[in-house]
Amino acid sequence: MKARALRIGLLLALVVLGVTLLFIQGENPNGLKMLAAHIPFANPRDVRYHRIRYEAKDLKNDPGLPAFAAELEKLASQIPFINPRDVVYHRIPHEAQLLMDDQERAAFKAFMDLADKADESRLWKLTAHPNARVRTLAMIGVYWHANPKRLPGLLDLVDDWAKTFPTVVDDWPGGRTWFETAKERRRDVGETKQMVGDVARSIIEAYLDAATPADNRGSTTESFRDYWAARGNRPHCFCWFQLALRRAMHGFSGLQAECLPAVQKLRERVDALEPPYRSWVLLALTASITWGDGYDAIHYGDLGKDRARFASNE
Repeated sequence: MKARALRIGLLLALVVLGVTLLFIQGENPNGLKMLAAHIPFANPRDVRYHRIRYEAKDLKNDPGLPAFAAELEKLASQIPFINPRDVVYHRIPHEAQLLMDDQERAAFKAFMDLADKADESRLWKLTAHPNARVRTLAMIGVYWHANPKRLPGLLDLVDDWAKTFPTVVDDWPGGRTWFETAKERRRDVGETKQMVGDVARSIIEAYLDAATPADNRGSTTESFRDYWAARGNRPHCFCWFQLALRRAMHGFSGLQAECLPAVQKLRERVDALEPPYRSWVLLALTASITWGDGYDAIHYGDLGKDRARFASNE
């Protein structure tokens, strides 16, 4: 009944809008053209909610934004799929070896480099981009910058039902795997439709999982309300550092050589904390048995002498 009432309400709104536009057109044939000439862009999400967002101001204050958006648009057209678990752990999908060709893998790596180097506020502006795939990449980039204060805004994106990059299943294809193109292999293993909101939900749940096991909480929205009430005004939170370490280690239980710079950077963040909170964070991180290598690296901090050992995965 609610869905039917909503559809009827939207239909009536469209009728009223159409009549209004016809009246304007009749009274002033050039009226709509004049208005259109002064509106630089219109995002479908903003039209849906009948609102004017901050993009117009930001576009004026950030003249480089269109060029940056164009870069994301190009990469979005070249990346064939995105799996939420790889987003959470800031890594190239392990399926990329078989299910992406050289250009597609290069595009994903280029996106990671671009997102890591980009200004976080610029990425945030593009979470309202009209292209759903660009919105998705921008949202992922914001998450990788590890700013928990963006979480309430990311929660709003959970309701974005626009279709974005698909996901691929874990099962490896059989048969003539190495004689097929990456696109054919993706067809063999199967792709699953994914919405922008699905990616946003995976990001929110990554934060929730670091604080409370999924079995012990309710829906994402309800759980986040309690989560944020307890943590929203805090400058630091242990579970944020815990998630940051898992992300720095790309979700692996053993420390990989490629993860060393990110782990070292995280250790520097921990060192900047005021005592005694710094000591408590270090103690809690090193107490985990699941992420032993990473927590040892965090605890001892000096990774230079251990670089060769970690690189050889001993």
